[in-house]
Amino acid sequence: MNSLKWVPIAFLLIVQSASAAEPTDPREAFAATPVEKAYILEQMRLFVTSIQTITQGLASGDMQAVADAAAARGGRQNTNDPHFPASLGPKLPAPWKQFGGGTRRGFDELADAAKSGAPKEKSLAILAATMANCVACHQTYKIVEADH
Repeated sequence: MNSLKWVPIAFLLIVQSASAAEPTDPREAFAATPVEKAYILEQMRLFVTSIQTITQGLASGDMQAVADAAAARGGRQNTNDPHFPASLGPKLPAPWKQFGGGTRRGFDELADAAKSGAPKEKSLAILAATMANCVACHQTYKIVEADH
């Protein structure tokens, strides 16, 4: 019996079992155009950069850096963002808007707390609550390429 004839069958069984073991992504797909996706991802990178500056400021006691970084991501400074794609707003799901709005309001609240001399613990609690919006959104949605 030629053992080589079993190689293709063994290969198919391995590939089939490997693909069956791949986890599925249960998040809701959000279809975005390349321009919309680029904007969303840039905003996310800005959030992460600001969070790093905020945590560094909290660690070193530089509350002005905390206030500035938080205010830069807050709703007050980003309400009329000229780079926001006009096509994006109407298609964002309501929960996404709630997560995003809560995140922006959280950054505003953190900026206010840092400016008013609130204790670091309060600022950290605000930051944690704000980041809960980020986590919830990332657990709920994934961005996919929109059909053109």
